Amino acid sequence: MNTTTTFIKRTDLTWEPRCVHWSSFTGDLLVGMCTKKPKKCKVTRYNHRGQLTQTVQYDSTGLELYSRPLYLTENKNGDVVVSDFTAVVVTDRSGNYRFTYNGHPSGSRLRPRGVCTDALSHILVCDVSTKTVHMLDRNGQFLSHLLTGSQEIGDSCGLSYDINSHRLLVGSEDNNTVVICRYITKQDALRAMDPRSSAQDVHRCDLCEIAILHSYCDFCHVNLCKPCVVDHISDGYDKHKIVPFQERRSTLIYPKCGTHPHKNCDLQCKNCNDIFVCSSCTASETHKGHIFVDVSEVYTTKKNAIADEANKLENLISPTYDEIALDLENQLANLDGGYENLTTAMSKQGEQWHREIDIIINKKKTEISEIKVKHRDLLQKHLDEIKQIQALINQTLLAIEEIKKSTEVSPTIEYSSKTREFSKLPPKVKITLPTFIPKPLDHKKLYNMFGQITPLSTATEQNVLSLNQPNTSVKTLLDEPELVATIQTGYEKLRSVTYLKEDCVWTCGLTKDIKCFNIKGELLHTVSNKSKQWPSDIAVDSDGNLLFSDWTSRTVNKVNNGQIEELIRLQGWRPGYLCVTSNGDLLVIMFSDDETQSKVVLYSGSTEKQTIQFDDEGKPLYSEKLKAKYITENRNHDICVADFGARAVVVVNQNGKLRWRYTGHHSVTKKEPFEPYGITTDSQSRIMTADYNNHCIHILDQDGQFLRYIDNCDLQNPFSLCVDNNDNLFVSEVLNGNVKKIKFLR
Repeated sequence: MNTTTTFIKRTDLTWEPRCVHWSSFTGDLLVGMCTKKPKKCKVTRYNHRGQLTQTVQYDSTGLELYSRPLYLTENKNGDVVVSDFTAVVVTDRSGNYRFTYNGHPSGSRLRPRGVCTDALSHILVCDVSTKTVHMLDRNGQFLSHLLTGSQEIGDSCGLSYDINSHRLLVGSEDNNTVVICRYITKQDALRAMDPRSSAQDVHRCDLCEIAILHSYCDFCHVNLCKPCVVDHISDGYDKHKIVPFQERRSTLIYPKCGTHPHKNCDLQCKNCNDIFVCSSCTASETHKGHIFVDVSEVYTTKKNAIADEANKLENLISPTYDEIALDLENQLANLDGGYENLTTAMSKQGEQWHREIDIIINKKKTEISEIKVKHRDLLQKHLDEIKQIQALINQTLLAIEEIKKSTEVSPTIEYSSKTREFSKLPPKVKITLPTFIPKPLDHKKLYNMFGQITPLSTATEQNVLSLNQPNTSVKTLLDEPELVATIQTGYEKLRSVTYLKEDCVWTCGLTKDIKCFNIKGELLHTVSNKSKQWPSDIAVDSDGNLLFSDWTSRTVNKVNNGQIEELIRLQGWRPGYLCVTSNGDLLVIMFSDDETQSKVVLYSGSTEKQTIQFDDEGKPLYSEKLKAKYITENRNHDICVADFGARAVVVVNQNGKLRWRYTGHHSVTKKEPFEPYGITTDSQSRIMTADYNNHCIHILDQDGQFLRYIDNCDLQNPFSLCVDNNDNLFVSEVLNGNVKKIKFLR
């Protein structure tokens, strides 16, 4: 009766296994896993005892490798091949990223499912988009489509290669069928099993490379078949030690004696710091009366100690580290949820404050309404009295008019004058409107009243939790970049643009005013340089404060709560272009007063930490011309400078060592000289630089290899570049004063 046993039990229920593969090469089990919220994926490796031996989740820059592992397999060279929803992602045996396959031809939308490898180390993957099987070589180069045309397989999902019959089995989701096909000959497969190209074959002789090995030379460390043993020892060398292959490396190789070159040191002298000695040395005057021990005994004892250490490392220490790593992974998995609760609580407090403020405002408005009613009643009362007097005056005028027309004596003589009575004018009423006198806001007091955020608390100094997690989602280039929005800044000549937050950017041109716009083109803030000169460049620090460099005053300044503070003041040099690094430091491009030198200086606050100016041969890294040199930092901490004067992008590592230069890409459509201005990087460590003359953007990988242009968004003289937190690109156009927002990643 078949029984089912648990091989691996999940200790962290947030990780769900999605796909598995048993390695016929190592006997390990590979498992693709995912979490739901936040979305994270990884590939784990377990040995035959079910112990976790490896976790593969990030590339060398900290970016996540996978988005949704569906199927996985292992190639003959040890590569781990993952069918990852929209791409095939391949890492080597150590978990280092090798390549990503996105489909063929370029621009097609790959929807990979089942994946396997064959005897020739080909990678085969089902594509439900084209309803075919893609065949790649071991390095990810497309070779051909299998099962095309009349070979209808529907939505192929499952894929397997039979190593015995060398046939491919393709499972179809549409009709619940398995298609069996052959695309390589048995001879090709057997040739691939040659010991010089495969690790699956039996061991063979190192001399003839044909016969199966039988023996082993424990001195020369070579495999030998029976016939080749004679040839191997025929050179007359008396040190050969031929043993059965199963007993290889059993013969100890002793060190040669320095005093007696023809003898081996098989003893150690305890009186001489355990130096190796031979039998002749023991009889010499130098070692007379000394104590000697057998090297083989010391070797055996040491070997046993090493084996014991290996056992402790494998079964005690390494599992303990696995537990620590698992605990940290759990903390990371719960990080977003914890901080979401924190911000939710803060939002609720804000909503409560808004409600209280609304109540206060409504009470004040009610008071104003009541005062308004009293004000109206007073005015109306006085108006009514005046109206009454006016009515009496009109009656008197009518009576006078009648007397004037009449000839009767009595009314005329009896008329009594009213002028004195009506001349006593009532007092002029003037009621002053009430005023609202706001009390000045104590921002610090309000900040403290709102609530307190407790600082991070860590168990040990070594395990400080970092809050600055990188954007690790895998993003690929769009086939056609998209123009999202255009901001009209009004500058006659727009120079720099830098991202602030939530689709807001700071801009500067050839005026003293630095302006902040939102994506709708609405002006939000304006900061004026006190020196009345236009800033050389602008940046935003990790706290969201605006930084700008002033060529005239030789200063780098910070705008804090609307106030301009001097951060750095130079002597003999003038500040140019700026970049805030990932850890909050500041990179400054500066030029000497005589305009013959330029360099990059790294600051922590106002303290100079590093200067980058020359290469290993003492030659200047950057052009000496007083030309634009925009600067940025990549995810791998490379420092990238777009050197307009040198017509090159110059990249050094964080230690200031030159890595590479990029001088443009040959194109029949880009006929003007390459003269880069702005430069920036995205979350995938790609580098973008503005080609002013050719009205386009060059996209490079982190090693300086050209990837593509952005030249379809009607760019006109692109100048400065920056990206936001979602990898949208902002481009300033110097002559028309526009900033364009471009989406170029999917």
